[in-house]
Amino acid sequence: MKIFLTNKWLFYGLLLIATNVDAQDTGNISGSVLVEGGYPLIAANIVIEGTNIGTSTNGQGQFYITNLAPGDYTLVISAIGFLTKEENVNVLAGETTILNVISEENTLELKNIIVTAEKREDVLQKAPISISSVDAEKVSGLQISNINEVGRITPNFRTFDDGGASFPLVSVRGIITIDVTPIVGVYVDDVPLFNVSSFPSYFGDIERIEVLKGPQGTLYGRNSIGGVINVISKIPTNLTKGYVSTGYGNFNQYNIEAGISAPIVKNKLFT
Repeated sequence: MKIFLTNKWLFYGLLLIATNVDAQDTGNISGSVLVEGGYPLIAANIVIEGTNIGTSTNGQGQFYITNLAPGDYTLVISAIGFLTKEENVNVLAGETTILNVISEENTLELKNIIVTAEKREDVLQKAPISISSVDAEKVSGLQISNINEVGRITPNFRTFDDGGASFPLVSVRGIITIDVTPIVGVYVDDVPLFNVSSFPSYFGDIERIEVLKGPQGTLYGRNSIGGVINVISKIPTNLTKGYVSTGYGNFNQYNIEAGISAPIVKNKLFT
C-alpha cells in the first residue's frame, strides 16, 4: 500500500512539473471587445488567422486564448452588425498578452436620390408616396429605350405594345385599359402626353425615369388613375460632349445611337 501511495504522488508530482514546464514554454492572450461608450460586445468571434483556433466573448465582452506557442499572431474579430477588425499580437513564453479592442458598427448609408414626382424636389427615401426611380446608368443597364420597356423598373407595373409598337399598353396593379386614353399619365420634362399615340417611342439622353403607382389625380390631373411615368431629360450645359453606342440582338436586329450636347450661346443657350 505504501508503494502505491508513493507512486501516486510521484505521478502527480511529475504531472505538475510537466504542466509548469509547458506553461513556461507557451503564452496566452486575454482581452476584451467593447463598443463605443465602453459597453461589452457579447458573442463576438475571435479567430487566429490561418488556424481553427478561436473563441468568443463572454457576457462581459472578455475572451481568453491559452497555450499558444510564442510568436506573432493576427486576431480576426467579427460580430454581426460590426466591422471586422484585425489585430496583430505578439505572444511571449510564460506571459499573458492583454488586448482591448473597440469595434465599430457597420452602418450602411444609401445615397440620397432626388425625385421631382411631387412637383418639387425631394429625397426619394422621404417621399410619402410610392415612387420608383432609376438614373441614367440604370436606364442603360436595364436597356430601357422606349415606353414599352419602362415596366422593368418596378413590380406590379407592366408596359407592352400591341405587337406593332404603335399602341403602348400600361398595366398598374392589375388595372389596364385598351383605349387611346391611358390610365397612366406620361410626362416628359413636365409636358403631358394625353394620348397613347403620342407616347415617346425612343428615350435618348435620359437623366432619370420616375414611376408613381396609384391614383395621382391631385398632382397630375387627368389620365392618372393608375399612376404616372415621369421622364426627365439631361439638362444641357456649357460643356461640349456626346456619345455613340451600338447594339445587336435577335433576328439580326441592330441599332446605332449618337448624340451631342453643346452651347449655342455660351452661358445663355444650350442644346
